[in-house]
Amino acid sequence: MTGFTTMHTSLRHHLIAPLALCLLAACSTDAPGDNGGDGKGVGMLFSATDANGATSRAAATTDLCTQGSKFSVFGDRKSGSTSVSVIFNGDNVSYDPSSGEWSYANIRYWLPDQEHSFVALHPAGATGISDTQYSGSTLSFNLTLPADYRSNPDLLVAAHRRMYEELSSPFEKDPQAYVRFSFNHVMSRINFKVKNEGAAQEVKIKKIELQGINRTGTFTVTPAPLSSGGDRTDDHISSWTGIANKGDLIAALDVNIPDTEVRDLFPDNNALFMIPQPDNKDVITRITYDLYDDGKKHDEDYTLIAQEPIGGWQPGKMYTYTLDIKPLQSNVSMTLSVSNWLMGAENNVDVPRK
Repeated sequence: MTGFTTMHTSLRHHLIAPLALCLLAACSTDAPGDNGGDGKGVGMLFSATDANGATSRAAATTDLCTQGSKFSVFGDRKSGSTSVSVIFNGDNVSYDPSSGEWSYANIRYWLPDQEHSFVALHPAGATGISDTQYSGSTLSFNLTLPADYRSNPDLLVAAHRRMYEELSSPFEKDPQAYVRFSFNHVMSRINFKVKNEGAAQEVKIKKIELQGINRTGTFTVTPAPLSSGGDRTDDHISSWTGIANKGDLIAALDVNIPDTEVRDLFPDNNALFMIPQPDNKDVITRITYDLYDDGKKHDEDYTLIAQEPIGGWQPGKMYTYTLDIKPLQSNVSMTLSVSNWLMGAENNVDVPRK
């Protein structure tokens, strides 16, 4: 069984930046709900940002703060070493752009001197997810890629763990009295850049096929444990396992490339998301295209074939394959570039951190 394990860290912020956050409003006192039975408590707040701490997209794929945006939240709290109570189990948290707030039904409350753990998954109800389970502060689910690549989800996760200490005026004394989810991409993003290298006045890409791609996997994510003396962390540990079920991905396209120009086959508004893949030497890429000169299509239909080994696709990274289409060409070699999906991500940082 092949899989990937990753540890994500995120910077702690010590100032509230209202224009850079999407906030969830909640009552702070004298509200009914899961508050230990005394009729008072501090309502749990949520905010949602990307891994850079911003609400806008760094790589223009998923914009969290849009009308109707929802993530699912899972959470529990622990008193001592054994008494664990689940307080969220896939509850939807929805964004309202008119107010800039996130909201959920049935407000939950912080309990003093208890460890609270949370995992969030965006978007709620993503296509292809099954067998979702939450236990021991760990969320796991299976993902099967849909047949239509346009339905492949851009999955993001975030986590938070905290030992909550009651404050008399929490919103004045502690700007992080709410849970600030810093979301990270967990899929791999794949793109192809194609250059028309004198093949014709215009190349029209009609279809791309990726043969031998794993289409299923199991994802697991857990908030990192608290460090010695630390009272909270936004870090998490995640992994992909059980990656299997090789099959084909077929994408119908309509991309026109004038002579000497370069085009992305899967730009931001048509991005291709894939389950991270292990090393794979059996992947075959087929690109079907037409050639046009003086506005007239050549009689022949053309196909390029490349059998390039995949050295592994990692979560949260973007892989761009570049190739040229030249006259009288049947096979092609591709060059590969790899980049972090979101700029500014921290690397080689031990977790947990305070």
